[in-house]
Amino acid sequence: MSEAILTADFHLAFKTFNLHFSTEIDPGFTALFGPSGCGKTTTLKCLSGIQKPDSGEIKFANDLLFSSERIHFVRPENRNIGHVFQDSRLFPPMSVVQNLKFGYELT
Repeated sequence: MSEAILTADFHLAFKTFNLHFSTEIDPGFTALFGPSGCGKTTTLKCLSGIQKPDSGEIKFANDLLFSSERIHFVRPENRNIGHVFQDSRLFPPMSVVQNLKFGYELT
């Protein structure tokens, strides 16, 4: 058995529900599925850094990406993890101009 490439245990509270995600994923292909509204997209946003969990920890390839205990957060552009949206979206905390500059600076 190989060492987990992703370990995550985090919590995020909303007015209508609480998301608690805990997993260890080995290298290879992994799918995240479930009914509409169960937290799949929110989970992916937390893993990729677009949304910050309220508490917990996320590690990817032995790199600490988020830890509420250590007050550690790696910005999305500095993570080796991401996801493709079903439709075009912007990074929520940035303006349209900042989103365009972000893409330009990466090229």
